[in-house]
Amino acid sequence: MYTRILVAIDGSQIGERVLAHAIAAAQTSQARLMLMHVLPEAAQHCEGGVAIGVEQRHLDIMRAYWGKVMAAGVIADFRIPCGHPGEEICELALRWGAELILMGHRSTTDLPFDSMGRYVLDHAPCPLLILPDQVGLPAIRSPQLMATR
Repeated sequence: MYTRILVAIDGSQIGERVLAHAIAAAQTSQARLMLMHVLPEAAQHCEGGVAIGVEQRHLDIMRAYWGKVMAAGVIADFRIPCGHPGEEICELALRWGAELILMGHRSTTDLPFDSMGRYVLDHAPCPLLILPDQVGLPAIRSPQLMATR
């Protein structure tokens, strides 16, 4: 069972499904979540990986996600770092002691896997669960239900 799950989300439709999956997984294992949304360094003034003057819309997105998690009875924190998304995800996972990284992946016809996802896949300090954008939220069964099968 995982007790610390890092959830990389971005305010998109896949982000909503990733969040729903993270909530279900956290409820099953009583895990703590760390929600993160990485702002591209080029779009922000960054100082040491921290965005200076984060736009209100980014804070609103993360507060809305955080509110959904808390309403579900799951403990969570959130971070909004800036920089290369893959690097920031792996760095926070390592510093926070994540036991699982959960993130979405948007399907593209040009590339089999985007550079951010590829970076996390190659450098993650813990197991990685990638939710493809064409897959809906699967039912997560509790260990007790699985044991009775």
